Amino acid sequence: MGRIAIIGSDSFIAQYLSKRLESNFEIIGYSRTNRIGLTNHIIFEVPIHKLELNKLLDFDCIIYCVGNGVQSGSIDKFVYNINCFLPINIINFLESNKYQGLVFTFGTYFEIGNNSDEKFFSEAEVISSLLNVPNSYCLSKRLLSKFSYCANLSIRHFHLILPTVYGKGENENRLIPYIINSLVNDKDPLLTSGNQTRQYIHAEDLSILIEHIILKNTYKSGVYNIPSTETLTVKEIVTKIFKALKVGKKPIWNTSGRYDESMIFLALDAKKIISLIPDLNSINTISSSIDSYLLNK
Repeated sequence: MGRIAIIGSDSFIAQYLSKRLESNFEIIGYSRTNRIGLTNHIIFEVPIHKLELNKLLDFDCIIYCVGNGVQSGSIDKFVYNINCFLPINIINFLESNKYQGLVFTFGTYFEIGNNSDEKFFSEAEVISSLLNVPNSYCLSKRLLSKFSYCANLSIRHFHLILPTVYGKGENENRLIPYIINSLVNDKDPLLTSGNQTRQYIHAEDLSILIEHIILKNTYKSGVYNIPSTETLTVKEIVTKIFKALKVGKKPIWNTSGRYDESMIFLALDAKKIISLIPDLNSINTISSSIDSYLLNK
């Protein structure tokens, strides 16, 4: 049985990964808390508890799931360290020590920036985007993706650029759980115009894809977009939720007091990942609908 280190094991994506991978691998989690109850867990919290990088060399796979988003009280220096500098330091250490396992890091399509064209961005186009981004989270992730694309590494590093990831257990303030919780509690959710176009992938589908790459262990590493097969406007997503919950009323738009005029259209091109894994659809990785999730929420 191989050994996998999940750095940031109490994160949303990591919870799905650990559950998916535990039947075939020994999982060792690194995080501030062990809220998912891993058998093997090491306390890791920047800057209090540092990683012992030399111990990472003993793992067959390392998945870096730590991420700091846009939160009240977030400090730019901390955001850049967590999202960019620390993973780069880890990768450079592994490279210099000729690490033989697999490494996974993650980017986001928010790195594209303030795009309004109906364009599906390739990996190279995401990396080279000069469009303005609204915050240090987006910029720090852009820097990590740029490094991953240009570093010319000899180790096997998969950097996956993700759309919006959803599923049970995600932050309650994010769109889908916020709308569901509002309606369940008989409240009208505060909404923008809903004109932003997005792609969504379920966290379970993402974990299936990563498991497949690890078990197959023959794919060429690099930077890969991991999009869903459809694009949806926020208005379409919200309308789906209203219909699925059969609340008997319609959404009321433009009630949030916020505008959604930036990042109007965010979409990733799937050609590269499909060419890498021709049987992608048969392993049920790229979500095509959020309906089943809504009906089973």
